[in-house]
Amino acid sequence: MCKPLTRTLFLLCLLAALARAQASVPKLSEAYRHYCFDFNWVDKLDREGRPLADYSRMRAEDHIRHLVEMKANALMVFTMSISGYMFYDSKVGERHPTLHYDYLREMVRLGHERGIAMELYVPTIWADRLIQKNPSWGVRNPDGTLYTGSYGGYHPDPNSPAADWFVEVIRELIPAYHGQAFFADGLSFLRYGQSEYTVKKFREEMGRPYPRSLEEDPDWRATLRWEVAQIEKFWRKLRDAVKQQDPRVEVTFNGPGPNIQMPGQTGYRKFVPTPPSLNQLTDYVFTEAGSTGEFATWTRGVAWPKPFKVTFLNRHSVLDPFGADEIRARIGRTLAAGGQPYRYDRTSVNGDPNEHFTRSWAVIFDEVMRKEPYVKGAEPVPYVAVLTSEPTMLYRGRSDASSHANELIAALKVLDALHIQHDVVADWNLRAEVLKPYQLLILPNAACMSDAQVQAVRDWVAQGGSLLATAESSLMDEHCAPRPDFALGDVFGVRVDEPVSNAVQEADRKGPTYIHPGMDRHALLEGLPGTELIFPGDAVAARPREGRPLARQISDAGTPMHAPWRPTERAAIHLNGFGKGRAVWVAASLFARSRHHDLVFGVRWTDGLIRNLVRALAPEAPWQLEASERIWAGLNRQQDERRHVLHLVNWQTDLVARDVPVRIARRLMPARRARLIWPEQRDLPTAAEGAWIRLTVPRVGPHVMVTLE
Repeated sequence: MCKPLTRTLFLLCLLAALARAQASVPKLSEAYRHYCFDFNWVDKLDREGRPLADYSRMRAEDHIRHLVEMKANALMVFTMSISGYMFYDSKVGERHPTLHYDYLREMVRLGHERGIAMELYVPTIWADRLIQKNPSWGVRNPDGTLYTGSYGGYHPDPNSPAADWFVEVIRELIPAYHGQAFFADGLSFLRYGQSEYTVKKFREEMGRPYPRSLEEDPDWRATLRWEVAQIEKFWRKLRDAVKQQDPRVEVTFNGPGPNIQMPGQTGYRKFVPTPPSLNQLTDYVFTEAGSTGEFATWTRGVAWPKPFKVTFLNRHSVLDPFGADEIRARIGRTLAAGGQPYRYDRTSVNGDPNEHFTRSWAVIFDEVMRKEPYVKGAEPVPYVAVLTSEPTMLYRGRSDASSHANELIAALKVLDALHIQHDVVADWNLRAEVLKPYQLLILPNAACMSDAQVQAVRDWVAQGGSLLATAESSLMDEHCAPRPDFALGDVFGVRVDEPVSNAVQEADRKGPTYIHPGMDRHALLEGLPGTELIFPGDAVAARPREGRPLARQISDAGTPMHAPWRPTERAAIHLNGFGKGRAVWVAASLFARSRHHDLVFGVRWTDGLIRNLVRALAPEAPWQLEASERIWAGLNRQQDERRHVLHLVNWQTDLVARDVPVRIARRLMPARRARLIWPEQRDLPTAAEGAWIRLTVPRVGPHVMVTLE
């Protein structure tokens, strides 16, 4: 009589225990200590399909032990590698021939027992073994040969039956292995690739043969739009397959960095870049672009309002690329921008983790865990916004030093160095209500803008916003069709004075231009050297609609060495009032040609101009910092905690900065209480200075946090 009841109670207890264990596993989008044992670096096949790696002695228990010792709470766990062999018992593919058990099942089971979330990794652009068995499914070069990737191996064509093969992989993985997330690696498409499936589909949909090169493609932008659409269709197919199996599983992919420049791409850039807007179709966003800071800021902009992860990538098998303090600085900058650190390292050819890395990152992850309460739910205080324009990256056809991608990244670097708080706003979020909290919007050579985006900027400036635009901004529509004049010409106060061209541009076409601050004598030019100053690169020719330019273009003499010649009536810098707001237009790529983006040929004087412009156009800064440009600062607000958190990062990790003075706007800390909370805890004295509250940070190492009540 008691046995059924006893069995029932036992089962109930077991289910409750399992539920408690599962509940302790975090969501991937909330995990700040993410790790990966990366097999891709070593798992290569010969042309007979034999692997070089030997996983016969690899133990899941050893991998989990390393994760526990590191305090990692999330793992990118391999379901297959770029070899195309599986790390589990698959009916769709082949288990790795040297692996004698279901590694994936053991990793998921043991990881969940230890509270570690599992992100199922599938290399969706690599499957060497699959293409060895099905050559017609492979991506092909324009000459018809199979494309071989940077790390060896063949790549599947998303338009071939390989796409359905990946869907079948998803259908067996998601219900059977209970991962918390799915990671697709390498969504892309070879430009002018000649797979029979792609060639046939292009002809059916576009009504013309698929070109083999840019030179034979009279409508390359239409071709590119079609290629980008293939990437999006492939991603939607994978994502939908995951969600159909289990809608709770979070999905993401290996997102692109901002250096997307068309069509002047070489090497691995023969692949069409994944459009940044696809990040809006993920549950969280991932970037491999870099961890030095500006890439985290950009990723936050294209991820918003989703969480995002920033990779710390070891590209070396023996030596760590950063010292411990450099890692701390990069981690601090990532956390300050709202990013979640994500580390992955190479395994050995036997699948063994690197003991040096796991020991090093045990210390780092322990520090991250203690910092998490001060970064979760935090939002940067809005001040300056910088536009990132996907259409300009993809369709403008500029890969010169002044391209939008270079101007954008350079703007972020310059603002970092000049201690100016900033965010990135993606073009699809360019609406008046999104811009409302900001004092200044920067258009960094953002040539391609839709009529709706132009109107949003115009309305925002008319209501009192300030605008700083460079070079070709608003000269083309969202498809890169040239406009007869700047769409924002009335806001800039200038009209274009040259033929507008959207031709492919891979290098400068014109000589530089110059300004002479002493000639025009305006307050915004104060502090600049009183001589001719060069604007390297191609300046756009424009004349004022009314009034005089703040600074005129001085033409280049055309001598063997560049030299200023004579002033013109064209505007180099123009200040204009529009409604309740103001706008400054600069004829050249002000940021990309600075020393912060180009240490060899960049010019230094732009720092003074940019600082003057920001102070004049956005006078109510949230904070001021008196320190070397090697000190980075950012101020976040934690709404739920009713506090602000100031982050300071010292990139010069071998030289501690001492007694660093900071001013915080009085409106942001009415209680005037400041407390140092990392790397030590102590109260900091404050003093009122007009509209500011002044405090001094006694010691700034790799990462410092101060709470402001």
